[in-house]
Amino acid sequence: MNDVPLRSLFVSDFRRLEGHRTLPLDAPVVLIHGPNGTGKTSLLSALELGLTGEIRSMRRQDDRYTAHLPFHGQEFSTLRAEVADELSAQRDST
Repeated sequence: MNDVPLRSLFVSDFRRLEGHRTLPLDAPVVLIHGPNGTGKTSLLSALELGLTGEIRSMRRQDDRYTAHLPFHGQEFSTLRAEVADELSAQRDST
């Protein structure tokens, strides 16, 4: 499906999400479910950070929130949001 703005999200050792994961987001409806503590909010935070460069709710609590983003015991985390070509071109021109 090529007409969706978000294609996928790659996350590695981010907050509650341990290890490497690629999450497809290219369906008309994406449903996120699971028990408490499994990383649903971490996934949404990763998406917000990948698309906007910050996590506003965490920044309001602590300006040094980025120190808390890697999974417990990891030095760093990685994420990459893949978006549609037209969105990526808009961001490059701003």
